[in-house]
Amino acid sequence: MFKGLRNSLRLQLVLLIGALAMGSAVGYVLLTTLLTQSQIEQSQSRLHRLLVTRMASQLTHDLSDRRTELRFLAGLDRLRDPARSVQDKEALLLAKKASYPFYAWIGIADPGGRIIASTEPRLRGVDVSQRSWFLGGRRGLHQEDVHDAVLLGPMLPKPELDELPLRLMDISLPLQDRDGRFVGVLAAHLSLDWTYQLRQLLLEQLDDPAMEMIVVNRTGEVIVGSPGLPARTTQLATLAAVQRAQAGEISTAVETWPDGRRYFTAAAPALGSTPPPGLGWTVLVRLDEGRAFADARRLGWTVLTLGLSAALGFSWIIWWAVGRKLRPMERLSQAAAQIDVHHPVVTLPESEGDGEVAVFARVA
Repeated sequence: MFKGLRNSLRLQLVLLIGALAMGSAVGYVLLTTLLTQSQIEQSQSRLHRLLVTRMASQLTHDLSDRRTELRFLAGLDRLRDPARSVQDKEALLLAKKASYPFYAWIGIADPGGRIIASTEPRLRGVDVSQRSWFLGGRRGLHQEDVHDAVLLGPMLPKPELDELPLRLMDISLPLQDRDGRFVGVLAAHLSLDWTYQLRQLLLEQLDDPAMEMIVVNRTGEVIVGSPGLPARTTQLATLAAVQRAQAGEISTAVETWPDGRRYFTAAAPALGSTPPPGLGWTVLVRLDEGRAFADARRLGWTVLTLGLSAALGFSWIIWWAVGRKLRPMERLSQAAAQIDVHHPVVTLPESEGDGEVAVFARVA
């Protein structure tokens, strides 16, 4: 039986045509999947680049606004006139703090480094002469990167969005009276919650919990973390995306992260140069590679299933059609197989029509 099947022209034709059909289906699926994945990768790239550039731009814009506000305050006689009362100065500082919820503290230190006006009264009189924000603010506009709130931490409420205890960024600049004499340093401490709120506003528009946005500082330390990558837990300086961002480039690529998993990653530089040398932050957006290309793979499996189903159906139709056409030839083959020395003559079955098999049977 199996020998007959192996020698069956019908089976050989069906197998050949079926194999060609299935091969075409698989090739079509692979091509479709690659093209779809390429389109999805381009879409993901555009989305990721948009997110990191918007976040970087907003960080730069917001911090620029804070610097502008402090310059404006430093030019007011109400703050730079030593003759004005402490109460008058603090009333202005408190009003400014109330206008922007992420000001953790605003204050003035005298030329010797002692705080004389403060939105937190318990800091009045504290010596800050060795603090970097005071030393930098004496020389000009100064920006201090993220640090723990050593003095203010025990005095102020815990952050609402930051997962770590209160962390601050400092902006300071010199106060000069009308004659240009140095009379103190005006400083503002920003809660890092402002960066978390910016990120939240951007990601809420996507409604994709798998999308993560992270901010790292100049050394690659995570300063704005996510549930999957909390702040201060990982160094990302070795990521190619971070290195390109530190060089001023915006990039997207699939990269292997320190946890060993591959993510579709975008990176953009932020707060790079103003005031010099800038803070050198990098904004990163990542999405697990499997999640990023899940739609392409799902489409690929769907097309493969449909293609193979169509190929099998087509093979069955070919089996039926070829069998119908080859049935007379099969009968002739069976009759011819009976010819031997004991039966030198056999009657060949007659076939209807004018086809080659019918003509051959009649002539034979």
